Amino acid sequence: MTERELRRRIEEEDVQIHAIGIHDSSDRVSEARGPWILEDLAKITAGQHHTVRNLGELPELAAKMRLALHEYYILSYRPPPGLSGTFRRINVQVARGATAARVWVYARRGYRMP
Repeated sequence: MTERELRRRIEEEDVQIHAIGIHDSSDRVSEARGPWILEDLAKITAGQHHTVRNLGELPELAAKMRLALHEYYILSYRPPPGLSGTFRRINVQVARGATAARVWVYARRGYRMP
């Protein structure tokens, strides 16, 4: 599957990608784009991408990701009818309440109508 086909498919699916990239330096163009591709795929699906430079960082990073996914809420809505195959953008925002808690929002950029 090409990169473009993969992106199109991801837009159509209800999937969230969380990636941990273990990258080495490479002169090959296809491998040099790896971190950028993982970052972009995670953003498209409202996931997270982390790069690890040292394998010793993996346990701590995995624990942080587990905690982040554990404290996770899912919002949904039913869109009005539209033309099949069209891409609809969405924007999710959190109103700041009386709490001073830090809030992160991971939301898809949009979706493609089935």
